[in-house]
Amino acid sequence: MGEKRSMQALIAANDSIVELLALSNEYEEKGELKTAIAYAQQAFAAIQAVNAVSFLPLAQARLARLLIYTGVNQPGQDFAQRVIENDADSALSADARISLGVSAADAGNLEEAEGYFHQAIELSRRLEEYLLLGRALHNLAMNVYLPRGQFDLALACMREAQHFRAAQETHQWGLPFLQALVAELTGRNRQARQALDDLLPLLRPTDRITGGYFYLWARLAIAEGEFNRAEEYLHLLMRIATTTGATDLNIWARVEQARFYRLKGEPATGRTWAEDGLKCAQRLGNVIMAGQAALEYAQCARQAGDATQAYSSLQAAIGTFTRCGAVFDLAAARFLDAAWAFQDQSGDAGEKWQAAAAAILSGDFGFLLEKEHETAFPIIAAYQRSSSVPARKAAEALLNRLERVAPPPLRINGLGSFQVWQGRKLIADVAWQRRKAGELFRFLLLQPGFSAGREAILEALWPEHDPQAAVGMLHQATSTLRHVLEPDLPDKFPSRYLSVEGERVTLALPDGSQVDFLEFEQQINKALTAARIDQLKSALSIARGDLFPSDRYADWCASRRERITNLFHRGMQVLGQQHLAQGSCFEALECSRAIIREDPWNEDAVLLGMNAYLGLQDAPHALRLYQRLEQTLHDDLALTPRTDLADLARSLQTPTSQRRK
Repeated sequence: MGEKRSMQALIAANDSIVELLALSNEYEEKGELKTAIAYAQQAFAAIQAVNAVSFLPLAQARLARLLIYTGVNQPGQDFAQRVIENDADSALSADARISLGVSAADAGNLEEAEGYFHQAIELSRRLEEYLLLGRALHNLAMNVYLPRGQFDLALACMREAQHFRAAQETHQWGLPFLQALVAELTGRNRQARQALDDLLPLLRPTDRITGGYFYLWARLAIAEGEFNRAEEYLHLLMRIATTTGATDLNIWARVEQARFYRLKGEPATGRTWAEDGLKCAQRLGNVIMAGQAALEYAQCARQAGDATQAYSSLQAAIGTFTRCGAVFDLAAARFLDAAWAFQDQSGDAGEKWQAAAAAILSGDFGFLLEKEHETAFPIIAAYQRSSSVPARKAAEALLNRLERVAPPPLRINGLGSFQVWQGRKLIADVAWQRRKAGELFRFLLLQPGFSAGREAILEALWPEHDPQAAVGMLHQATSTLRHVLEPDLPDKFPSRYLSVEGERVTLALPDGSQVDFLEFEQQINKALTAARIDQLKSALSIARGDLFPSDRYADWCASRRERITNLFHRGMQVLGQQHLAQGSCFEALECSRAIIREDPWNEDAVLLGMNAYLGLQDAPHALRLYQRLEQTLHDDLALTPRTDLADLARSLQTPTSQRRK
């Protein structure tokens, strides 16, 4: 009897352990790591109490992972080692190796971390444990390749991880998150926003990845000066970081708060946040993040006027990144060190400049120069004139690398107004009015390949001037346009938007650029072919007015303006006909009116309007529409309406009783 009761108690205890482990897993998936740890610890205690050894490796592997993710590294490492010692070739052993890899990466030992991740990858492949394989690849990408600045390798690794996770139908947020992070780090903000949009459907309210989502949106908003939005994102990030207890979120939240206040012009508050972030990173044992916090602290301290503390913190960050092999962060820190030395005219400025150039060139981090162009461009220009051959060569090498870095894409509105956004920044109207820079820009936009020969430009823009004077004006216009598009561009720097080679001037639009009238022409032609209402409406919504209103009387854009206007009218006509075919007479009438307002002689639009009125049982207004056309054609062009319209009008003038017969 006693033996039976003991067996029942053991079964009950085992059921309890299974339930506790399941709850731990559930809360881990929710991102509530503190609660997940509490349930795992209860399960571990229950296992020890009843000596349920079969559950022990599972609980140890779970505790190893959760503790390391929350910065409790040494106990987590101990649990992981016990799992490996119990069975080095098991799936749980692969899980434990991933945890040890994360812990090594947190400690700044990237080579050791890489070794653990590769062990886990090989073991998972051999055991055909594809979910674990996806996790190992994910962590290799995020914890090793990313801090090394090996972005292409990280993305390739994450794509492979995504493949295995998709096969297991698990939460697949890794790839869009990494794509957004890499795009933001490399200054491609538009691509970052697109990747974040892809990530949005995968989020859950308090999940750890949701915190990462708000972190990236905060960085984008801060970089673009949208501080109200940034403050909201940082609040959401901090709340999720506190709820989950995730180490990365807690450090990111504090460092981004520091950057937020520094760029808002409140460096003292930023410095407090950076110090808190540094202490948090040190307490949680994340060495590389401690270096990032120290780097932000240095910038806040310098802006606050504490040059000594700024320099000390910057050197500490450089030392950290050097020891860890975090070459991306090291390149950014060395560039900052070189910039400060240049600004302060330090005796070792040349040496620091060469060290920064070497770090940027070795990692192919030329995009850092674009992200910091206000600082970088003048320094490169100055060192190009340096008497030091190594410093001069470093400047030339960086300039060559910079030429291969795409500048921010342009968004150009030419329909109804003329506005140009560079990234998210609107270029001021006044900038386009100097020395015909805006007119030259708009002229090039209409040319095949955005390129034109000198004679064509002179004839279009300065036909009334003698050739020599016109050439001088063209030179002034191209020079002004270069600086409108890149205000910080030093003299004699090659423009990445505009090239003048021999007799030819070419505008280069970076990938991701948008030109509204080009988009309209492309979409309306597709919509006319498809004759679908939704496509027609979408295309027509782009056309907000005439092409380049400020150049209304310029001959060089007259034919393109007329072509776009005709396309708009054709689109409205087809849209109206489709509405009419579906019995939507009011909508068809609006299309007719939209055309007639701009083209009162348009007989097709009048016919559309007359049929729409007839569909509404309003013959008098249909007849009045025809009569207005008749009068307009007679007065303006000495013409009469075409036969089908005249016949329809005559039929409307026939008494109703006769029409019924």
